[in-house]
Amino acid sequence: MKKILIGFIVLAGMWSCGEQAAHSIQGTIDMVGIQPTQQMYLYKIENQVLVPIDSVTLNEKGEFNLGIKAPQDGVFHFGTTVRNTFPLVLNEEAKEVTIQINNNQQVSMDYSIEGSKASEEIALFAKEVFKMMSLNQRLSAQAQQLAPTDFQGQQTIQNEFAAASEKFIQFRNDYIQRNKNSEALIAVIDQVNPETELELLKEISENLSNTMPNSPYAKNIQNYLVNMELEKEKEAKRDQLIEIGKTAPELDFPNPEGKNIKLSSLRGKVVLIDFWASWCKPCRAENPNVVDTYNKYKDKGFDVYSFSLDKEKDAWVKAIEQDGLIWKNHTSDLKFWQTAAIDLYGFNGIPFTVLIDREGKIVAKGLRGAALEQKLVEVL
Repeated sequence: MKKILIGFIVLAGMWSCGEQAAHSIQGTIDMVGIQPTQQMYLYKIENQVLVPIDSVTLNEKGEFNLGIKAPQDGVFHFGTTVRNTFPLVLNEEAKEVTIQINNNQQVSMDYSIEGSKASEEIALFAKEVFKMMSLNQRLSAQAQQLAPTDFQGQQTIQNEFAAASEKFIQFRNDYIQRNKNSEALIAVIDQVNPETELELLKEISENLSNTMPNSPYAKNIQNYLVNMELEKEKEAKRDQLIEIGKTAPELDFPNPEGKNIKLSSLRGKVVLIDFWASWCKPCRAENPNVVDTYNKYKDKGFDVYSFSLDKEKDAWVKAIEQDGLIWKNHTSDLKFWQTAAIDLYGFNGIPFTVLIDREGKIVAKGLRGAALEQKLVEVL
């Protein structure tokens, strides 16, 4: 799944000498490669950015002891840098928290914690994730050593990974049920695939909203789900614009010389509508295939109508020449992603192609590489 940006809200007080701390965070960290002057930081999030709110300096043994004066109730980040932290849940039960960090380069993967039940659960889950990452690295290295014809070796590796994955999913699901009313549920968000486990993600979102309704965790996952629904609606509308069997929407845009070319002027030919741009590397990589296909079938009634999302005319024309796009139908309004062509065809990325038959009806879309020629032969 795409990564959900996690936020952490907390207000921290400084611990003054002689005052009783509401929370004590103490422990040790592996000192390999770092200096005793290294600091450990407590973070909160402001405007989607982690901000340090308190810190403590390590001693020569890698020990630290951070006291927080004001009682806290929420999820923090604790670690050596913004990119090297783990979640720390503080509440009225987490008075004295003890932490052992075994790897200062990957604190979020290899640490243990006591004194905060939710944090203990998160650390437990992190260890299982770390095991899967390590297994994946080991099996990948083994796979690279295999001969291409060693199918038995490949199958053995696949079986081992599949078995471990199944075991991990079961652990994750048990973890979700065990922590459905706990802040510890935040640990599993990145381990749920929204494409195949949308209902599970919705369940997690609902539980987080009930447990900590004002948390950025709950709000971010809610926003993510809302955006997914909106994107689905947009995709459905896009598909309606260019449904297979419908007449392709008219395109009427200027060529480099300023003369408009209508898509309908090519009626009677099988036409590939090709949306591209000079700045689009995948488009430029696909152009040789389109050129080869054009040269092979142009005498059999095949043509190309190219529409560019360029902003600069010179770059557009130069790319046409460099890539040898020898057909005559090159158009653009030079409006980049603000082009009216998007409203007509509803695409949200390029290269994007639509193949239409001699009557101008859509027969396929998104064709690239060998799939283009295969479908073209069928239509011709």
